[in-house]
Amino acid sequence: MRRRPVLYLDAELDASEFLRRAYRVARGLGLERPPEGLHYFALPGPLTHPAVFEEVAALVHSLGEPLVILDSLSVACAGADLERQAVATDLMQRLRSLGTVLVLDHIPKPQPGVPLHTYRPFGSQFKYALGRSVVQVLAAENGPGLVLRQTKSTFGPKAEPLALALTFTNQVVTITRTALSAPELAGVAEHLPALEKVARALAESADGATPEQLAQDLGMSPKTVRNHLSALRLQGRAEPTGDGRWQALQKQTGTLSQIPTSLRAGNWESLSGRSEKQPARHSRFPDSLGTGNRESQPGCSEKQANRLSQNHKALGAVTCESQPVCFAGAPSETAGGQPFPIPDV
Repeated sequence: MRRRPVLYLDAELDASEFLRRAYRVARGLGLERPPEGLHYFALPGPLTHPAVFEEVAALVHSLGEPLVILDSLSVACAGADLERQAVATDLMQRLRSLGTVLVLDHIPKPQPGVPLHTYRPFGSQFKYALGRSVVQVLAAENGPGLVLRQTKSTFGPKAEPLALALTFTNQVVTITRTALSAPELAGVAEHLPALEKVARALAESADGATPEQLAQDLGMSPKTVRNHLSALRLQGRAEPTGDGRWQALQKQTGTLSQIPTSLRAGNWESLSGRSEKQPARHSRFPDSLGTGNRESQPGCSEKQANRLSQNHKALGAVTCESQPVCFAGAPSETAGGQPFPIPDV
């Protein structure tokens, strides 16, 4: 396990909103600011455009094999026919060339009674088929909670669902690992697969329950419930009490900082199989967001000044002591733009 930079490619929001959210989450983790190594880059155009992808690839190379987060795939490829197999396949292969990439995409809103496994991202099924690991994010209907459910893994067994409770205040977002039976996840149960429905019902039974009791509560056959209980036992999530009842085994809860690092951005195992490279150095964190110009930036080259001028029209710029590090907010004719590290605010 080694720490690497994170490059956030944004196709939906803007830099100011990203900064606001990044700081709120960081404060929820007990940090004064987002951790060093987190970089932001607003896509200057559709990712399917060769010049835009080349610009992104150059940024990835300059940062030394970062974790790349794309938010989101469908919006980033606006105008492309992702229903076509050839287009979707080519795009996914290009994304793989960037190394370790976490792609966010949209699926239809789950409807009551419809199995979650039937939901796939909009567009060609090859977007799903070519993913190495796929995780569904299901939001609670009546509470600030999320369930992360892995539906595909080519690296090994699928992980059990991860339940998170979110607390929002004006300046802080706290993310806490919780149980599937937590009140923050109200409304999620009807969308869960049968195994997780059994796990949730068992967790809600303070004194445990028999397969027959669970079957009656869930509308399943006792045989089906027993099979699921056996599966939960193999996963270390349930055990028999010796008197015909079963009980849930308590899972870890706590803040996000207590969750294993493999579940948090910024720390992950190298999955690319390529040789380890030293991350590229990046500029110091700026002290503030500004609207600097060429004259106020003594280290600014002609090319950087032109790009800075373009980006001011869209989002402004982040300034450093020696050179501007620009928001890439406007379309550019040439590659070679720079992401900016998260500044102090």
